[in-house]
Amino acid sequence: MTNTIDRSDLLDWAHHEHEHLTKLFDDLRATFNKIAVGELEGAQREEALDQAVDDLEGALEDMLEHFNEEEEVYFLAIEARFPEFAEQIENLTSTHEKLCERTRRLQRLLATREQDLSEMSGELIALINALTLSLERHNEEEQQVFVMALKRLPEDERIALLDAKKSLG
Repeated sequence: MTNTIDRSDLLDWAHHEHEHLTKLFDDLRATFNKIAVGELEGAQREEALDQAVDDLEGALEDMLEHFNEEEEVYFLAIEARFPEFAEQIENLTSTHEKLCERTRRLQRLLATREQDLSEMSGELIALINALTLSLERHNEEEQQVFVMALKRLPEDERIALLDAKKSLG
């Protein structure tokens, strides 16, 4: 294995992770939209809701792992090396917290299925749509910071960041 990397390796990692999270929430949004318009009823609906609960749990785990890697490795390094990104990093970290909070709220809504979800379908759809759009917007903002900062790092620092990311899990 070579010790030389192209800075795109770091950007490719971030892009891949962002695409993965976006797809998870796009799939969830599609499921909730099908439920809202009555495409899924009865056993199909219950199965879809059970799957959505599982998918949300997995999505939250993936988000927490991804956000932790960014905050503990990339954000710290970028902010230490390029203090001019401090405000953007703070905003991105705050968005991480909001995205996780909204995901947990969605989980709580789904967990209270003794209520008729059809009554809550508007709230569910609004929440998943807002969550998906926020995640997409956040990914774009984050990618801009990564592109602007990581391309300025020397190769040895980029290698060290990849190694630190790998050591987290």
